Amino acid sequence: MSPGIKSIVVWARQPTTLQGVALLVGAIGAAHFGLGEALAGTFALAGIPLLIPDNTSAQHTAATVATAAIHELAKERSAGVVANVAARAVEDTAGKTT
Repeated sequence: MSPGIKSIVVWARQPTTLQGVALLVGAIGAAHFGLGEALAGTFALAGIPLLIPDNTSAQHTAATVATAAIHELAKERSAGVVANVAARAVEDTAGKTT
C-alpha cells in the first residue's frame, strides 16, 4: 500500500473521524427529512473540527460550505441544488482570502 493511501486509511480509522462522519450523516438526514435546519446545522458544525483538526482556514471554509449546503438541503431537499450552493460558497470563500 502506498504511503499516501496508508495515511488516509489511518485517518479514517480514528474514532474522531468516525464521529465526525456520523455527525455529518446525521446532519444530512436531519435536513433532508425535515427534522429542523437548526439541528442539522448544529450536527454539521460539530462534526467539522473532528474531521479537519488544527487548521482554522480549512475549518472556516468547511463551516461556510456546510452552513450553505445544510440551508439549501433543508429548503430544497435536492442534492443538485446543494452541490451548486456548496461550489458557490467555496468560490466566494476563496475569493475573500486572496
